[in-house]
Amino acid sequence: MTIPTTLKIFGYTYKVILEDRRNKRGVDNPATAETRYHSIWIDTNQCQEERENSLLHEIIEEINYHLEFKLEHSTIMALGTVFYQILKDNNLCFRRVK
Repeated sequence: MTIPTTLKIFGYTYKVILEDRRNKRGVDNPATAETRYHSIWIDTNQCQEERENSLLHEIIEEINYHLEFKLEHSTIMALGTVFYQILKDNNLCFRRVK
C-alpha cells in the first residue's frame, strides 16, 4: 500500500508525514498522531509493513480519541495488529510487496 499524504478521519483532513524520526519528536515511537494539528508522523526507518501497521494504529488512536472510548494503549496495539493482519492476509487493503 502506498501511504497517503492525507486521509480523512471523522471529516477532518489529517496530514500523513513520512520522516526520519531518529532526531525528531517521538524518537522512541514509530509513529505519532497529534489531534490538534491533524497530523500523523510515521518513521521512514521502518519496513513497509511496519509503516502500514503504524498508520492503522494511529487511525485507531484517533477513533479512540474522537469517540472517547478510553481504550488502553495495549488494546489499541492489539486491535491494530489484528486488523492489519486480517486486512493484509486477505488482500482487503494492503497488497503484498513482491
